[in-house]
Amino acid sequence: MELDNILIKILGIPSPWKLKKVEVVHVADVVRIEIDYLRNSTFPCANCGKESKVHDGSYREWRHLDFMQYKTYLNVKTSRTKCKECGILTLKEMPFGRMGIHYTFFLND
Repeated sequence: MELDNILIKILGIPSPWKLKKVEVVHVADVVRIEIDYLRNSTFPCANCGKESKVHDGSYREWRHLDFMQYKTYLNVKTSRTKCKECGILTLKEMPFGRMGIHYTFFLND
């Protein structure tokens, strides 16, 4: 099994998310994992919950559990959806963490 597939399974990356890049910085003992969503993805509107097309997106960083001695960060492309009823809204929650909080759900346990 390739490393990318192992990381996808360990992190529990659900569709439409995908592992885009893994960067290891040995001198700083840091692993940065970049996660993006598939092109033409839809997400529930943050207000009404209806599936909506992606309007745009930007990257957010969450601190994750350490991988051995390496501090681990998830850099996730978060999206804003364009709902026909509610307009353009940012997702409130992601599979990895909440907006406005800088650590993943796993560090909360």
